[in-house]
Amino acid sequence: MADHDENPDIDLDAEGEDDFDEMMDPMEALANFLATDDGETIATSLASLKDTAALMAKHMEKQNLILVKLLSAVSNIKGCECKAAAPAS
Repeated sequence: MADHDENPDIDLDAEGEDDFDEMMDPMEALANFLATDDGETIATSLASLKDTAALMAKHMEKQNLILVKLLSAVSNIKGCECKAAAPAS
């Protein structure tokens, strides 16, 4: 239907331009999509994970050192030299 031909006061091209000018920048839309309400982004999450992984590795190294010392101490303990009582027959 050609309503715009019958009513010359309506300029459809001008309306389309207004909508286009009001559109959000695609990069801004993507940034808003990838960020949380607190402003945390993928980059900050990955940096946080890196720090957490480094801290976990440090704790595991300390734990392994403690376990090695513990196992060394246990292996150096001499067993009791008492003889077990023979079962009564």
